[in-house]
Amino acid sequence: MRNVLWEGKETVQNRVSVSHPARCLSPANAYALWAETYDRDPNPLLALEERELTPLLPCLEGKFVLDVACGTGRWLNLLLARGAGHGMGFDLSHEMLAQARLKHALRESLVRADCTAIPIPTRVADLAICSFAASYVADLNLLASELSRVLRKEGRLILTDFHPSGLERGWRRTFRHNGEVVEIANFRFSIDYFCRTFREHGFKLDRLITPCFGEAERPIFRRCGKEHLLKQLQAGPAILICSFTPGGSCPSADK
Repeated sequence: MRNVLWEGKETVQNRVSVSHPARCLSPANAYALWAETYDRDPNPLLALEERELTPLLPCLEGKFVLDVACGTGRWLNLLLARGAGHGMGFDLSHEMLAQARLKHALRESLVRADCTAIPIPTRVADLAICSFAASYVADLNLLASELSRVLRKEGRLILTDFHPSGLERGWRRTFRHNGEVVEIANFRFSIDYFCRTFREHGFKLDRLITPCFGEAERPIFRRCGKEHLLKQLQAGPAILICSFTPGGSCPSADK
């Protein structure tokens, strides 16, 4: 038996104690399957992320924002609704972008592109959010370098991901497709490695949050018939949220 947790953007529509082995697919192939139901699937990881990340958002009025590996454009849609002047979402998945284009506000703001080769000029973005995507990138240096290039000196990067300790506890990034558990292949990076890599590319870590599931997520677990698992899953952090600004040194982070 292994624990399989819902996972956000990165995945995880959580099933726990799965008796049959999951089929493991690359992110591209996995999201091609998941795209159609991604916005409908209840996901406590995404709910936890939004609850903890939203208070960190700066004033967005007139700002240019990026949704890095945007998927269905969840964050871009929210940032524009909160007053961002304009924004751009990019992703490699045709299928996820097709779902994003169903959101009226995003139709003119989406581009198919790799997050290690962002198709915008240098030093133009005020805020970039990279939600549950960094651990799909084989070379984190390429991602950090490109985000350092596109952000203004007074800009901000907010990066979220599955907490590394979750993987150590047996959690997997999965979802269900036609009754089958599908696991999404990903790389395992420690928090220290995240921090060190972005520091080496000119970022300062201003805030590190490693939240656990709380009572706010209970209705989602209840809705999916998994409420009995909440206490067990609260034993350790579920996600990590890093807020970076360009320049400076990076303080040590707890693993």
